[in-house]
Amino acid sequence: MTSSTSHSKTAAPRLVIALAIVALISWAGAAAYTLWVNPELRDFTIGARVKRAYSQELTRQFAHKTIIFGGSSSSFSVDNCYATELGVPIANLALGAGMGAQVLTRFALLEANPGDTLIMMMEPGLLHEKLEALQLGQQFAIAINHPELARNDLLIESRRGISPGVYLSALRPGGFHIGLVLAKLTSRTPLYRYKVGEYKPCGQKITSVRLPPTCPGGVGELSAESRVFLGNLRDWCKARNIRLAYALPWGYCAPDAMTRFRQQNLTTVRDIAGIMDVLADPRLGAYGEKEQFADTGLHLTEEGARIRTAELVPLIQQWKVWTVRDLEAMTP
Repeated sequence: MTSSTSHSKTAAPRLVIALAIVALISWAGAAAYTLWVNPELRDFTIGARVKRAYSQELTRQFAHKTIIFGGSSSSFSVDNCYATELGVPIANLALGAGMGAQVLTRFALLEANPGDTLIMMMEPGLLHEKLEALQLGQQFAIAINHPELARNDLLIESRRGISPGVYLSALRPGGFHIGLVLAKLTSRTPLYRYKVGEYKPCGQKITSVRLPPTCPGGVGELSAESRVFLGNLRDWCKARNIRLAYALPWGYCAPDAMTRFRQQNLTTVRDIAGIMDVLADPRLGAYGEKEQFADTGLHLTEEGARIRTAELVPLIQQWKVWTVRDLEAMTP
């Protein structure tokens, strides 16, 4: 007669194996959703292909090119097709702020060659906080087969990639994302605000969505991690003969908010100017034409993007930059 003890010893391994299989299937399903279904990530991976293809075309056509990079504010707001017509071949390699500063920067550097110009148009808010790897950035890096872009350190380039544990964890949708998807399904609203893959051939993101813009906010000083990261970027570019500067993204501001917003931006660029050149945008990132913003106070319409680009191109051509002394003289 088989004892109950013997039976329990046999059942336990079977239960463990069954649970392991369920866990594996669940993870595989989550990973498949993340990489092939999640509309936000799909949009970014399509955009990355379009942007890099245009960048490589510029490399073939011209001796040198300019790369702009940052979050969605720059992806929407720089019409690099138009910039090329104006005489400055620009690759718009900006993506989304939710990826984090490290991934956004390292992605752009995939296309940077000696003699190129690199313009960081990062949203100031990304540089005010502690730099850390964000899940969307990890997912994007994995999706484009460059997981090393999502390293959680302040180095610009390294042979070390992300650990297997981080890799496996990154492909699971976060709790916030799951809750958001469920809420949208319940309310029958679109899972993603934008049309997936809606980019111009040169890589500029566009949309027909229109929402009232609000003025961006936030403190103005760089975080300690950002200072180190930007210093490392400066040194990386110098070693490769790549010209580097920072440029403020444009944000919508009503007249009563402009002074404060510009003062915050002035604090940011004064810090940055101690590390790298800062393009001398006389607007200090504040733009008051409400109708030329699409769905946020950082996303210009196509018309607004042409205006922004027309003002950006001469700054690059003539290399009009501010020094720390210039910015200190502007400080109230």
